[in-house]
Amino acid sequence: MSHVLRHSFASHFMMAGGNIVVLQRILGHSDIRVTMRYAHFAPDHLEEAVTNNPLARMARQNGDKMATQNPTGGNTVQQSEP
Repeated sequence: MSHVLRHSFASHFMMAGGNIVVLQRILGHSDIRVTMRYAHFAPDHLEEAVTNNPLARMARQNGDKMATQNPTGGNTVQQSEP
């Protein structure tokens, strides 16, 4: 029963636009991949997280292409800044 409540909370948290790292801390997960189970409820949020990733920003500023795994579909997304 408690697992059902945790899962329900996490799912609703993500659907409401919650931050995946904040959810990780709330749930006490040491590995973000465990928390990512709930991420499929908020794919727009994940795309924003990939876009705002500091390493991706640095790569774009340096003109480098950075391959990032798309958390919503598992495809590779190329990010570059002209």
